[in-house]
Amino acid sequence: MKKPVIAALMLAATAHAAEETAVPALVVKPGRTSNTGDFVVGYRFAVDKPMTVTAVGVTDQNSDGRLNEPVPMKLALWEASGKVLITTEVPLTTTVENGAFYRDIEPLKLAIGSYVIGAVTHKGGERFFYDSPIESAPGVRWEEGRYGAGTVLVFPKNKRVPASSYFGPVFKVLASASGTVKKSSSLKVTQPTERAVFQRNEFGTAEVPVAVTISDGQADGVEVRAVNRQTQLPLKDWAKVTNDMKLALPAGWYQLEFRAKKHDGEVITGAVERVGVGEVFVTCGQSNSANHGKPAQKARDDRVSSCNFENGLWRHGDDPQPGATGGGGSPWALLGDLLVKGYDVPVGFLCVGVGSTGVRFWSPSGKGYVKLEKALQLAGAHGCRAVLWHQGESDSISGTSAENYARMLSETITRSRTDAGWDVPWGVALASFHPSSQATPERQALVLAGQRETIARVKGVFQGPETDSFHSQGWLGDTVHFNAQGLAAHAQGWADALAPLIKSQPKPKP
Repeated sequence: MKKPVIAALMLAATAHAAEETAVPALVVKPGRTSNTGDFVVGYRFAVDKPMTVTAVGVTDQNSDGRLNEPVPMKLALWEASGKVLITTEVPLTTTVENGAFYRDIEPLKLAIGSYVIGAVTHKGGERFFYDSPIESAPGVRWEEGRYGAGTVLVFPKNKRVPASSYFGPVFKVLASASGTVKKSSSLKVTQPTERAVFQRNEFGTAEVPVAVTISDGQADGVEVRAVNRQTQLPLKDWAKVTNDMKLALPAGWYQLEFRAKKHDGEVITGAVERVGVGEVFVTCGQSNSANHGKPAQKARDDRVSSCNFENGLWRHGDDPQPGATGGGGSPWALLGDLLVKGYDVPVGFLCVGVGSTGVRFWSPSGKGYVKLEKALQLAGAHGCRAVLWHQGESDSISGTSAENYARMLSETITRSRTDAGWDVPWGVALASFHPSSQATPERQALVLAGQRETIARVKGVFQGPETDSFHSQGWLGDTVHFNAQGLAAHAQGWADALAPLIKSQPKPKP
């Protein structure tokens, strides 16, 4: 799924609208990240005392005094069950007032309970923040972010709960003037990151690092538990978070829930909605290992994730894969779906492929090796199942000998294992075809011979798919890169090649 955009929304409320001055009740400050896009975005929030809504609006997050949207911004307020309470629009001509664009509504009384507020946002429109600190008035509490795709104003069902993360309209309420706005504490989860996948070990488990921070003072202790996203049942009871904590989890797809109690009695919570234990792969090579196929592919299963090796951030595993060159399709989203279906575990990819590169580029003295090294070190010791290598077309053009190809690839494999700190398995595809007149059949045969020699002579290297026949089967979108059929066949080839390696995984001990 495309990553939701971030927005800002304000809700105006008073305990007795005719008698009291309205003040902001939930104010989210600028966060680490901002974005735009076509989404319904908002929050669920709670009120701990009766209030009356008098206005809704959006913050001027671009700070330019204009509501930067293509059409008036549509807003709605719902009960937590999804029952709509109000819908309205903020006109584009609305004048900014104290950093926000307000629209008055007929007073709406809110009983004690939870509500959802949201707005339709558009790509290229008003920018929106998330991962932001929050200030709240007495009686109002932010509970979780909400979002949904599209530009139709509907109840946003998808949840987002990392502490201090605010998806959607950053909303304000105007609450009782007799109280003062206070800064609420927030519990921020720094490890693990959202959608991270950890490689299961020989016992089918992984040690997942856990770390949190709490703003605005100390708490009596933070607790964590893992909830299985398939069964919605807690895997274990609450456990106290300690320094350098590692949470042992069997293979599966989890939501990690956190809670802490402040000295003043305030209970703060946080969560990482998606964390997986399963299979992780580093992919490397040239264009057909990167994002140069057509069309871009989507992972159908939620349990497929991809990580940008440059910053360690994970996302759903759709193409283009982060970290690799190109803006099109790859086999990895499709491979992820095949492996999730076959083994019922989450799958993660760290992709470092670069188009038009030769084997020398990836050698320890080449410019590309640092990418591979960084990805392996990010994965950590025994942090991936294998490196998947698809490369060779450029060497058919340059005329690399079989001996030199095997030598340079073997050096890359050996060095990668030294830098990773363990003997990383490698899968090497048989790939040499290029339509250039320089890539003669004889030169292609030399590259294939170098690949086969590496597979035969280097311990822990297995043969990946053979893709040189794709051009004769009509599986190229141009003269070099794979089309939809080629990408699917490439993914299936890797799934078949990986089967012996993954099936050797023992079942978890009871």
